Amino acid sequence: MYEDGENPVYRFSYIWTDPNNIAYAILGVFIFSLFNIKTHDYKSFLYLGVVLFVCLISMSTTAWLILFSIVLPCFFYKLNFQDFKTLLFTFFLTLCILFFGTQAISNILMSDIALQSFDRFQSNNIGSESGLSRLEIWSKVYSYYESDIHKYIFLGQGYQLHYKDRLIKPYNGIFLIFFAYGFFALILFLYIFFKFKLKRTYIFMVPFFLCFFINVMIGELKLFLLYIFLLAFVRAKEFK
Repeated sequence: MYEDGENPVYRFSYIWTDPNNIAYAILGVFIFSLFNIKTHDYKSFLYLGVVLFVCLISMSTTAWLILFSIVLPCFFYKLNFQDFKTLLFTFFLTLCILFFGTQAISNILMSDIALQSFDRFQSNNIGSESGLSRLEIWSKVYSYYESDIHKYIFLGQGYQLHYKDRLIKPYNGIFLIFFAYGFFALILFLYIFFKFKLKRTYIFMVPFFLCFFINVMIGELKLFLLYIFLLAFVRAKEFK
């Protein structure tokens, strides 16, 4: 739930534990489909509409940043503007939106959900429901273990992090694995799951890595398994 003023607005999370995770998943799958699956341009436009809708109702600030900085450039890069049919479809779609969809889009943008979503983005609220930003949370978590950080080179506390008998949520996958299993376990994990090549087929990893970095990801098993399946698909294709 996101509260700002008198009217609380619930963020869309579907079957996920965190509303941000569904946005990361949709963004990652969309980029994956652009560069790893043959998809008609008209379907790509339809999928982009779904992506925009999910980003809006999930109210994820990071999702909006990924959308504008990575997803949209990849989308327009992938469109085949040299194809006359693609140009014609894009032209007619733009006309339809201008003539028939303007009022509907205006109503959506003026809704409480949209206004709250934009407010979160403008306030740079990349944080948790507690109100603390990610940087504040990370700084606080690091301060708990700073004095004996050398102890975590080989071993850690286990998946549930504690400090003075209090459960700690680091909101950072790197911190979680480092303090839970040790430095070498972290290096091994990053090598296995985030080793990449400078190819377009690996761009889909960006939203998932940001989810790991900002929202842990591995705690959301549905999301983590989805990422593993996509990664396995890309790596398997290289050996064919």
